[in-house]
Amino acid sequence: MTFNRTFLRTAGKLSFAFFLFLIAALFVRSFLFSVGVVDGLSMFPTFSDNERLIIEKVSLLVREPQRGDIVQLLHKPNGMLLVKRIIGLPGETLRIRKNAVYLVATDGTEVLLDEPYLREGTLTRTWDSKPATFGPLAEHEYFVLGDNREHSRADSRLLGPIPRQWIYGLAYPIFSF
Repeated sequence: MTFNRTFLRTAGKLSFAFFLFLIAALFVRSFLFSVGVVDGLSMFPTFSDNERLIIEKVSLLVREPQRGDIVQLLHKPNGMLLVKRIIGLPGETLRIRKNAVYLVATDGTEVLLDEPYLREGTLTRTWDSKPATFGPLAEHEYFVLGDNREHSRADSRLLGPIPRQWIYGLAYPIFSF
């Protein structure tokens, strides 16, 4: 009889501990971190196809996305999870011409966007190869591009500005040894 009671108490404690573990794991996955996978070559050489990523969500609870951040976003109209780099911020106007991205000031002057993360010789074009202006971006809108511009199809050149609520978190590589 004491064996059954001891067994039942132990089983109950283990079940409760397992339940708490599941709740904690769901909390961490929903609000702190998750795992993502790069689908395609749009972020090469920064990330490779099928590379696993940590999606860190905490930072974006206390700050807004910044230029240069690599983010995971959900394109809600078609349900695509994307990994892209933030190029344009709310209030900015961007122009793509002569195979590069320019920030356009309110007086119309253009400044070449410094993109040290791009491979030398990377060309940024619109799909019809004509100059295009995007913006001014509204409050809480961002302009995103892949680092491998020739192979990045689903970015702001096609999808338009990305609303802040579509951005889930910052993407970081999982280093394997």
